[in-house]
Amino acid sequence: MTHLLANAEPSDSTISSLTLIIIGVGIVAAVFVLAFIPVAIAWSRRSRRSDTIVLGAVLWGVLAAASFTSATMAQMKWSREKTLRIQSGYYDPNDATDEPQLPWVSWVGLAVLYFVLLAWPLSALRHGPSSPTGIAK
Repeated sequence: MTHLLANAEPSDSTISSLTLIIIGVGIVAAVFVLAFIPVAIAWSRRSRRSDTIVLGAVLWGVLAAASFTSATMAQMKWSREKTLRIQSGYYDPNDATDEPQLPWVSWVGLAVLYFVLLAWPLSALRHGPSSPTGIAK
C-alpha cells in the first residue's frame, strides 16, 4: 500500500503571479525586438518581399513567445513544487526524475528560422525608386 502525502499551497500567490507577469512581459518584449530586426532590414533595403518577411517575423515571434513562455511557466511550477516537496521532509533534493525538460530541439529550430529571416532581406537585391527597372546597379 502506498501512502500519498498531501500539501496545500499558500493562498497568497500574488508575488509569484506578479513575477510570472513580469517575466512574460519581458519575454514578449524581447521576442518583439528580435522579430522586428529582419522587418526593419527589409524595409530599409526596400525589399519586394517585405510583406512576406513581416508575415514570417510575426509567425516566428508567436512561436518563440509561446515556446519560451511555456518553458518558463513549466520551470517555475516545477521549482515551486520541488520547494514544497523538500519542505515536507520526505523528498530527496537530488531526485530530478519528473523535472520538465527544456525544448532544445524547438529552440534550435527557432534559431535556424530566425537566421533565415535575417539572411533573406540581406541577400535580396535592393529595389527602390533609384532603379525603375527593378535591377540593382
